[in-house]
Amino acid sequence: MSINILDKLIKDGSTSINNVILLNLHNLSLNAEEFLIFSVLEMYSQKNNKFPTPELIQKTTGLEQSKIMNIIQSLIKKNIIDIKTEINRNHQQQDAYDLTPVYYQLEQILSKTDEEANKLAQENKLRTLFKMIEVEFGRPTSPIEQETIHDWINQSHYSIDLIQLALKEAVLNQAYSFKYMDRILLNWEKQNIKTPIQLEESKRRNEL
Repeated sequence: MSINILDKLIKDGSTSINNVILLNLHNLSLNAEEFLIFSVLEMYSQKNNKFPTPELIQKTTGLEQSKIMNIIQSLIKKNIIDIKTEINRNHQQQDAYDLTPVYYQLEQILSKTDEEANKLAQENKLRTLFKMIEVEFGRPTSPIEQETIHDWINQSHYSIDLIQLALKEAVLNQAYSFKYMDRILLNWEKQNIKTPIQLEESKRRNEL
């Protein structure tokens, strides 16, 4: 490699694209050309050229200017980028590509993903709870008992972990009934015990 080429590589530097964007191209509905134009805009922004001309983008990408403008319009419609007006050092107004809208899109996508993951985890825990009760009681739960469990969770706001501990307490006392579990949960509620950690702390205090 010649010194001139090496100098050019060092001088031109590299462009940083957030990995979260790369991992969510499908969720952002970005095709290859849209991602290319976004990356080029990011490159020029990092070089402090916040509004590269279509001619410059064409020179960089080889795409026709008309196509470049269509892609930019598509990126704007998808809330990936925006165009804003800034005041330069000479106190003059100038247009600039705003590349931050994509992060608001990602925030919504990731929040939705987390919400779906939490919902799935809760459903799995609920299925596990039903299975545990049926195993310990040695029989299937009735529709009324299933409704009781849902009421504990949705109305009384007992956590599934706490209900599992109430089940364990009932089994230790050989009381295989929902009424007994309900009394345990109510007793804990009166003591302001809402989590397994609080229950453990309460037991330690009582042992002192």
